Amino acid sequence: MLVFNIVLLILGMFIDPIPLIILSGPILSAAAVKAGIDPLLFAVVAILNLNIGLLTPPLGVCLFAAERIAGCGLIPLLRASLPFFLVNLTALALIVIFPGLSLWLPSYFGF
Repeated sequence: MLVFNIVLLILGMFIDPIPLIILSGPILSAAAVKAGIDPLLFAVVAILNLNIGLLTPPLGVCLFAAERIAGCGLIPLLRASLPFFLVNLTALALIVIFPGLSLWLPSYFGF
């Protein structure tokens, strides 16, 4: 799972999420199933990784869009968005360490 996280975080920094899901989703999801990772858990982790990639430079689409709207410059915006980035990283770590956090509701409904 750590390898998938690193790959998705690095790819998410340079490629937008939609093309990345289309290009690497089938390959990585097949590898994850072969590794014994639940497909739903892998999807949750992948989307969260790509969300984090939207907030990190060098591409950081959401970051640069927010900078343009706020007009405050990149450094103050990075400082202001750091708590949200840390919350995303914490949520990712908790979901990877405790997969039941993201799987209890679907399993409750029979998925």
